[in-house]
Amino acid sequence: MDASPPGSILYSPGPHDTDILLCECGNLEVIRGDATWQRFQPDFERDACHCLDCDTTLPLSRNDDPRLHFRHP
Repeated sequence: MDASPPGSILYSPGPHDTDILLCECGNLEVIRGDATWQRFQPDFERDACHCLDCDTTLPLSRNDDPRLHFRHP
């Protein structure tokens, strides 16, 4: 997957009915189904997200293809 533009939080559907958020500060969270976010406060209507680790609100960079998800090298 291509890197996101600087200054954004990556959002992607993951495998097995999960959703993933990844901040440029390294904060990462994976939730399943109807779980609520613990490390982020996303606003999907405004395409913005607040990262609670670095206390920053950034635009969302969306990956809407559920076949592509974040992979660690």
